Amino acid sequence: MKDFRKVFGVDFTSAPSRKKPITAVECWIDGSWLCLQAIHLLTDFQQFEAFLNRSGPWVGSFDFPFNLPKTFVIEMGWPLVWSETMAHLESLEKHEYERAIKDYQDSQPPGRKLHFRQTDRVTASSSPMKLVYPPVGKMLFQGAPKLWRSGVCVVPQQMNDDPRQVLEGYPAMVARRLIQKQPYKSDEKSKQTQDRLEARQVIIAGLQSDELLEAYGVKVSFESVDPTLLWNESSADQLDALLCAVQAAWAWRQRHNNYGIPADVDVNDGWIVDPAVAPPVGLSVV
Repeated sequence: MKDFRKVFGVDFTSAPSRKKPITAVECWIDGSWLCLQAIHLLTDFQQFEAFLNRSGPWVGSFDFPFNLPKTFVIEMGWPLVWSETMAHLESLEKHEYERAIKDYQDSQPPGRKLHFRQTDRVTASSSPMKLVYPPVGKMLFQGAPKLWRSGVCVVPQQMNDDPRQVLEGYPAMVARRLIQKQPYKSDEKSKQTQDRLEARQVIIAGLQSDELLEAYGVKVSFESVDPTLLWNESSADQLDALLCAVQAAWAWRQRHNNYGIPADVDVNDGWIVDPAVAPPVGLSVV
């Protein structure tokens, strides 16, 4: 029997606009194929919230941190339970949230200005407290409370029976598997080089390869979308969204093994899903 499931990958931005939208790719799992069907450009948060409210079942991987590091939350005296943390963040104005992080960092000695979750350390991703280069802390503030309020099943922070399942992704992990640490994107014109274009082409070829199939259980079909759209986009937002969809497809295939998430992970912190940081199959079922 073929395995059908709608899959989304989302490249997020903390300030969506026509120039820099939130980018969502829509795919289907069909056996071992992840079939890219459409690309959606969401130019404001109202469109993003409408996207979250699309009827399920679907699974999606979103490229922003779903929570702040526990050390920071504790030292700020904020609630630790994820839903309560999200409610608290939603009660803050953007400038209040950013000022809280900046004031905390100013009060700390070198080496304690940025804290990390366990998943950030093992995936070499940025601290969710970073407000610039990249501004993932701003993305968290704008994105994570909206996940909470939408009622979607957020794995593992908000587990429920909702057919809309959301996981935290990090597209750089898929890219590293295909091109190591070679740069492949930039919003700056001075860095939009031929080398980066060629790196995106290598990634897209890799997405259709047996190497990807072996690692993630799927490979990508571009029958409905011209892949040149993705490799010609220097910011690689559409490509990053597709890399997130690959992680979502893999994690959904691991749903009976806790979505590939180690059993000892703090559910409030969350976890970036990827086979590179998954426990051996059979050891993390909860």
